[in-house]
Amino acid sequence: KILSYADGNFVVYFLGDTEDVTYTMPLTPKIVRPSVRAWTKRTLALLSCDVDLTNEGTIPREIVDSLPPSTDIPKDENKLACVGESGDENNPYMRLIQYGKLLETQIQLAKQLSPHADDDQSGGTVDGEDEGPGPFANKSYVKHLRNCLGESKKVCDWLSRE
Repeated sequence: KILSYADGNFVVYFLGDTEDVTYTMPLTPKIVRPSVRAWTKRTLALLSCDVDLTNEGTIPREIVDSLPPSTDIPKDENKLACVGESGDENNPYMRLIQYGKLLETQIQLAKQLSPHADDDQSGGTVDGEDEGPGPFANKSYVKHLRNCLGESKKVCDWLSRE
């Protein structure tokens, strides 16, 4: 939560810290990685995505745009390059391939997270539903979601084999 702004610096409070702990810093995507909660929110949206992946063609743009924002930052560009492009749009399994790439990106971004140690806040409620920061996520919950992403990615890879 941003408390104030002056001279190019923000005074911020991070969810999970005690209220008396604040930080003064410039906030840019190069410095601040979005929260574990934001990654969890996008991951849950991807895992519950209601798209018919058996149709030919690409995943409709409005579906991709409706996902919560990615937690990647500029320095992730090289690491995410290994995920690559989606390939030939005439491939009958293009939607599966694209979905697999979205899942793989989340898996790669999970490696950059710093979730809290196990506590009582595993997979809790969402503050303000779509507007909130997303569900609480401790190390165990992040690991569980990474496993879910990995299994879903394996299914996509298996189904898209020719």
